[in-house]
Amino acid sequence: FPSHDIEGVFIANSSELVLRQTKVFYIKDSFGISTGYSLTRTSRGIVAFDTRCTHAGAPSVLSGTQLTCPAHGSIFDPESGQVLRGPAVEPLKSYRTVEANEEIRIIIS
Repeated sequence: FPSHDIEGVFIANSSELVLRQTKVFYIKDSFGISTGYSLTRTSRGIVAFDTRCTHAGAPSVLSGTQLTCPAHGSIFDPESGQVLRGPAVEPLKSYRTVEANEEIRIIIS
């Protein structure tokens, strides 16, 4: 058995994300409900955000280099989570990530 617990939940292999790339990965909870998380590899490491729009809760989707909400057109920056265009005013919820052993893990708690 492992000598220590690695924190977080496995979300992707390190090789799946190159510098400046954003991808949406999904994690299923114990009820089988999938939640999408946007991951971007920046020069400062990997940033992760909940894809749910802070305006009405619809999942935003990757469109080019931005996260766009199909419901009302809010646009977010996947590197900062900040709103680029409303109606949303709150940034996306961010999560800490850990990268070790060629794995990217997200701390959801």
